[in-house]
Amino acid sequence: KAFVVADGFINSAVATYSPISFTCADATVTYDGRYIILASSTENASIYYTVDGSNPTAKSLLYTGKTSMSGLCTVRTIVVKDNMNNSNVTTYELPCFYGGDKVYMKTAGALKNAFGWSGTDNITSLNINGPLNEEDLIFIRNLSTVNHLTLKEASLPENKLSDNAFAGMNILTFSSPSNIMSVGSKLFSGCSKISSITWNSSIAIPSEAISDIANPNMLLYVKMQSYAPSSVKNVVVNGNAQNITLSDADGNNNFYCPTSFTAQKISYIHNYSMESGIGVCKGWETIALPFDVQSIVHPVNGIAAPFLKNDETAKLFWLNSLDGVSFTPASRIVANTPYIICMPNNANYADSYLLAGDITFSAENTMVSASDKINKGYKGEYVFVPAFTSVSKSNSIYPINRNQEYNGYN
Repeated sequence: KAFVVADGFINSAVATYSPISFTCADATVTYDGRYIILASSTENASIYYTVDGSNPTAKSLLYTGKTSMSGLCTVRTIVVKDNMNNSNVTTYELPCFYGGDKVYMKTAGALKNAFGWSGTDNITSLNINGPLNEEDLIFIRNLSTVNHLTLKEASLPENKLSDNAFAGMNILTFSSPSNIMSVGSKLFSGCSKISSITWNSSIAIPSEAISDIANPNMLLYVKMQSYAPSSVKNVVVNGNAQNITLSDADGNNNFYCPTSFTAQKISYIHNYSMESGIGVCKGWETIALPFDVQSIVHPVNGIAAPFLKNDETAKLFWLNSLDGVSFTPASRIVANTPYIICMPNNANYADSYLLAGDITFSAENTMVSASDKINKGYKGEYVFVPAFTSVSKSNSIYPINRNQEYNGYN
């Protein structure tokens, strides 16, 4: 600090100069959606930081290398070195955060930055909390691996879902933002796998919004019955459904229950047409249902039951589960459990024992189980699992040879 003095003059003002060569360079912050990297061009300096909003000092957290964040926060840093002035405080507000579960957004338009540390190739479930804009929606639509999209805690521009908002995605389930006030048409155009929609908004979902969904097994969750279009038959209102009907229609017939609910009535009809064997293994199919079956009925021969149930009033069929060693007889069909099944259908049987044709599996006042809660069968390295949705062909997946023989095996 200096000032100038001369006879007959008023002293000058005090001039101040701080040589920057004696001040630590400000810290820089690099962020990839989960981790921060702090740096300074001042060699051998120490960087201190805070994540609670307070200004850092030499008593704050010492940066020792790439550091994981635990959620949205404001990072403040300071650079310190002996015999030098401290740097200015650098402030960095995390625009987004993804810890591997839910994405938290602070700044709309920053969604793609949340995945810098992980990439997006293996993301099957995407749950977002916070503001989004059109740039983010474009990014979401291009995520080909996402099966489950949850936007319940997300907000959109003008609280609006625009036309074709999620067109072309491979999603099985969708959970809408809660504050939607305007809805466009054909939200899911080209979504060939979609099987359930959870409508969190307090307005009705227009029929034109889902008019391009042809899946007869689709579940629609709403807060009030009046929010559901009349064209949707499988409607769940606050955890309860009056009637759920499931079928094997051509095309998209995926079934996926994201949240368990109580159904007053539920039924599934399947047509059995293969000839069963006598003394040979023939006519077997697989079956798995999302509810405990109470009734099994043939349209002509009436009540049917597995042989193991030993019901003298019913027409009997074969039902087996995998118990770790082999397929063994089962007495009933339990929710989300895989079985092999064979209906008597051979010219050597009396007509009264034949169970070919449509069989109805049903229950009343029963719990429909969430599809991620499945029971598996095991035998060595092999796992027997239900498949309620279409599964891509793979060398590690073995489906049953229904209606065809392979190398002499029926």
